[in-house]
Amino acid sequence: MSGASLRRHLFLLFMLMFAFTSQQIIVASAQQISLSSVYSHIYVDRATTLYLPVNVTNLGSATKVSFRVDAPKGWETSLSYEGYAIKALNLQAGQTVKLSLKVSVPANASRGNNTVTLLAFDDQGAASSLRFIIEYAAPPTPPPGVTLTTVYPTLSGPSGTSFEFTVTVKNMGGEDDVFTLIANPPQGWGVTFRPQFETSQITSLSLKAGESKTITVTVNPPPKTESGIYNITVTAASAKTQGSIRLAVEITGTYSLSLTTVDGRLNADAVAGEETYLTLVAKNTGSAQLRDISISSNHPSGWSVTFEPTLIPSLAAGATQQISVRIKPSSTTLPGDYVVTFSAYGSRASSSVDIRVTVTSPPGLTALGVAVVAVVVVVLALIFLRLGRR
Repeated sequence: MSGASLRRHLFLLFMLMFAFTSQQIIVASAQQISLSSVYSHIYVDRATTLYLPVNVTNLGSATKVSFRVDAPKGWETSLSYEGYAIKALNLQAGQTVKLSLKVSVPANASRGNNTVTLLAFDDQGAASSLRFIIEYAAPPTPPPGVTLTTVYPTLSGPSGTSFEFTVTVKNMGGEDDVFTLIANPPQGWGVTFRPQFETSQITSLSLKAGESKTITVTVNPPPKTESGIYNITVTAASAKTQGSIRLAVEITGTYSLSLTTVDGRLNADAVAGEETYLTLVAKNTGSAQLRDISISSNHPSGWSVTFEPTLIPSLAAGATQQISVRIKPSSTTLPGDYVVTFSAYGSRASSSVDIRVTVTSPPGLTALGVAVVAVVVVVLALIFLRLGRR
């Protein structure tokens, strides 16, 4: 064998030995890091977050281990050690650490088997892997449905007041839908709808699957509505489904009272020392019943004023009650005009009226007064005549 041929054979032998040695080193490096977990195939039926324990063992010499997680698009993953998020660790020979692999399964994940792979690389670039199969079985699409809820289903106040209810409408179905808003209030009542914190009125509501929106339901009863409890049903209806809620308005009524004379006149005539009569009328001008209405007066000192009745136990809305009044000025009352104030007081309303009373003297006393005046005039005339002669 020539020298050139010998050199060629030696070169080939060297290359074969180098290739074999390199292959053995790569295999050993790839097996240096071991990954394991008690989980391999996980089943979920909803969007959720998984925390998967992973054991990492360094089977070789001390090395730096880097990690990477491959997951389906849209999935969120992270790796942590003792509560800290990590991307790499320094492991001593034979050291084992426990990691936590966080996997967030989204609601739109693909049904069936999904693969999440954890990769570990040593400082030579050799990789070890651990694969998890996460089987996602999304729940079936919910059937069409809608709910209406409120925190305060009953409101109270006087008639003529606007009542505003806050109602939440939720699409319980698995598909987007449009709901028409309907109300059936008592006759003569008004009901309007508008989005919460907005002023524009609406008649329908568009909701995505599972979405909820809050609306304001304004109820307007007529001004003279009698006191009582009134129910209003509000319905959200689509072509596929409908839902309702019952609201209640408690009308407490308005409280108002008027007091005047039966003929509307606000004056009367009286003779000093003699009784005169007039009739007052108390009327409930509100929409709620009035109770325990007492009658009183404010009159000049020495006068006598009496009533019949002095107390009205109850007075229905729109009803009237006549009160007979006796007025007797004192016998010493001088002729002239005087004011007597009559008042009607209830627990929730009151009213008063002023009556001007013109007082005159008795007929006999008037003639006596004229005679006295005549005598005084004559006496004064005589005095002037005598003084004039002097």
